[in-house]
Amino acid sequence: MFLLLMPLQNQNLRLEVNRVFNMENLPVGFASLNHDGTIDRAATTNAIGQLAEIIWKKGGFRFWHARTNWQERAYIYFCSQDAQRARSSVAEGKRDAPRMGRFSCQSRLVFRLLLENRTLNVSLTHTYHTPYADHQLSEAALEFIRARTAITTPAEIYRDLQAAQMPGWEFITSDQVYYQWQQLNSTIWRRDQDPLKSAQVLLSEHKEYNASLFSAGNMRVLAFYISDSVNTLASRAKELSMDATFGTNNMAMDLFAVLAEVDGTGVPLAYCFTQVFQDNDRGVCRAEPGALTSLLEQFLRPLQSFGFNPTFFGTDKDSSEISAIRQVWPESTIQLCYWHARRAVRAKLTSSRQTNTQGAYNPAEAQAAIPDLEICWASMPIRRPNGDHRYGQCTCPSRSADILPNGRIETSTNDEQNTVLDIFSQHFNSHPLIPDQNGIYRSADRIYRDCAAEMYHWCRSKDYFRLWAYLWVNWYQPD
Repeated sequence: MFLLLMPLQNQNLRLEVNRVFNMENLPVGFASLNHDGTIDRAATTNAIGQLAEIIWKKGGFRFWHARTNWQERAYIYFCSQDAQRARSSVAEGKRDAPRMGRFSCQSRLVFRLLLENRTLNVSLTHTYHTPYADHQLSEAALEFIRARTAITTPAEIYRDLQAAQMPGWEFITSDQVYYQWQQLNSTIWRRDQDPLKSAQVLLSEHKEYNASLFSAGNMRVLAFYISDSVNTLASRAKELSMDATFGTNNMAMDLFAVLAEVDGTGVPLAYCFTQVFQDNDRGVCRAEPGALTSLLEQFLRPLQSFGFNPTFFGTDKDSSEISAIRQVWPESTIQLCYWHARRAVRAKLTSSRQTNTQGAYNPAEAQAAIPDLEICWASMPIRRPNGDHRYGQCTCPSRSADILPNGRIETSTNDEQNTVLDIFSQHFNSHPLIPDQNGIYRSADRIYRDCAAEMYHWCRSKDYFRLWAYLWVNWYQPD
């Protein structure tokens, strides 16, 4: 490994090295493959990070981790001084110390794992330049931070460091102070290098929580249940709800929560953090089809085993959540959240993006709910019933209209958008036990047909065929 670093110190040299190392001879340890052929990603990432730091310390050039291609088991790094590879935070000037020198060094460092034969392929391309200037904190600065970690915040420590003006103070950044503060505090709660395993162990040390790890496809979750709430409400709660918050921590994990309704108040029962493994060379994290539904089902099953059998289950309009709830409690009535529903409609009305809802609009299905609906209006010929409507031999005024499948929702003014939202909200809150404006109690079926017809006629009066197709496909069709 050290022979690989020697050319880094030769001036005016373009380095191109590709070597294979036996893992047993490297200064860091690598875990073996799991029984199912998978790898311990957290442990492997930690080992690769240690090797990158060795290259920095021995060779003088610091490389930063850009992405991981798990399919090829490759970690890709670039020189931190590479002008063409500057990270966004540097490029935008978000820093607290003088900018380091930038060079056109055309860098690339790749660690490729070959765990089957316990070897590591290391390829490095780099052009020599002035080495990385390491503005590490002095021992005096570190001691200054240690003495204050337990009693003050990183921002206050950074401010006090600047005021003290100890040697090298002008190069100390707030990020460095925060990192040291976080590392010192982490000894209180960190139980494992893998963040989800660490959280599971930490939670298991407190009897008021019951934590579990689940996995499916390229995803895994940490789920934990609040024992007091679960034990107290299992036989009482008849209405549960689920909500999601996206990108909640520095690993951008999504957080799902389940709450029980008690006297008009939501009481938390359980939470789960979801993690998607990075699987491609572009660094995009995308869940495999069905993985989230499977994980959410595993998350909800323990609540069922604890005795929860909700009559109603509130959720946002997320198909993964709805599918998981239906699998666990098929008899429960799923009620969409009013706030989420309004937000979804408003977002669509104000969006400038094109929609292809027209390609999914089935006018014959809509006419079954709204008898006076015009088949040819808002529909593409290929979506019309086979016969006169499809071939323009009908008497519909819109039979010859040329409808493109993609386009923007038509509402363009705030007044129109508010009108649509007001109509939608009235429909959402209609109920057989609530009389209409004429004091008449309507059946659920009558309410549905009246609401669908009212929204259709409003859109028809404005000739907003994309708006109607969106509302029917996503909100008003029987499904």
